[in-house]
Amino acid sequence: MNPRRVALMGPFSVRALAGFLPEETMRTLPPGAGGAALVNLAVARLQRQWPTDIITLDAAAPSGGIKIEQGPLRLWIMPRRPAKAMRDLFRQERMELHNALRASRADVCHAHWTYEYGLAAVTQSICPTVVTVHDHARRMLAWCGPRFFPLYVMSRRVLKSARHLTAVSPGTAAYAGRVAHTSVPVIANCLSPDTTTAPDPAVTPPAGRPLFVGAWSWAAYRNTKRGLRVFAAVRHRYPDARLDLMGVDMEANGPAARWAEANGLTDGVRFLGLPPWNETLARLLSADVVFHPSLEESFSLPVAEALARGVPVVAARQAAGPAWLVEQSGNGALVDGTDVDGLTTALIQCIEDRREKDTATGTERLRRLCDANTVLASYDRVYDDAIGRGKTGPT
Repeated sequence: MNPRRVALMGPFSVRALAGFLPEETMRTLPPGAGGAALVNLAVARLQRQWPTDIITLDAAAPSGGIKIEQGPLRLWIMPRRPAKAMRDLFRQERMELHNALRASRADVCHAHWTYEYGLAAVTQSICPTVVTVHDHARRMLAWCGPRFFPLYVMSRRVLKSARHLTAVSPGTAAYAGRVAHTSVPVIANCLSPDTTTAPDPAVTPPAGRPLFVGAWSWAAYRNTKRGLRVFAAVRHRYPDARLDLMGVDMEANGPAARWAEANGLTDGVRFLGLPPWNETLARLLSADVVFHPSLEESFSLPVAEALARGVPVVAARQAAGPAWLVEQSGNGALVDGTDVDGLTTALIQCIEDRREKDTATGTERLRRLCDANTVLASYDRVYDDAIGRGKTGPT
């Protein structure tokens, strides 16, 4: 096999490249912004020594950007404005991305998310393009209100313009297909390459003291306030239960912690902030149950990682991505995310069933769905189709 050179374009946590770049180089680079799903895809390719270009934006990048080349990896970190970029739909940032893509000379550009990266991809004529849809933009507009409207406009334009789309879950694919008037294949986000990651005994409480773990944020659609109320109700049944929370705004003294303190909901809760991904993963695997009350989400890598390693998940059925993953695994429960009593009962039931339920079949099914070999092979077929049909021109 002669893998094509693929330019992966999207938000990217640069510190995930520590195993591929020298330490002295890593110390000079800005950390990057999230994008765990894209990180896993890039790392899976690099571990196979496939030629991979990563093109991302960072407000800490200097004028002209940063280019690093090491083995099969080429990294471009291009500057983005710290504020007001949305006013012109990221016009300057899209030009920076085009410059990097032009220098890349990749066989195909694979853009992630249908916002600035997706719009940059469909407004270039440098190479064929594939765009992966990670959000249901119409639902995000309903949750986030007018401030999300420019992003919604960008997403609609990308969906209508891109010739080659994929989506990370069936619900997202159905939405994208309705807008684009085409069939959109589902390719799940791939699991972290280190499938041997084990639970962390340092964070696992003594037997009989249930540990719930959540990867949340303070955004309204993540349902954090109700989730904290649910955990308080669980503690009536298990007074020694603990809830470890990770994610954006989940740090001690952050907005979630302050709200919980003001409402008397901090007993048993630890606010851990946003740890490195390997620590996040270890904590998820240490859980008796992963609690994910989000009301809107198109996938959820923490949910997939937990289910693929046999950890049950209680999730809101309104969030199509996590609901799909739980259904595929059959491990955990789906509950109306607005029903405090229902969520409480489901969490307690998962604790009481956790040693009796045989989840091996569902765990294996989930692992196959999100396995890196499966995901890479699926994307290769899409890349071949994109290249075979020619370049995507500006629209």
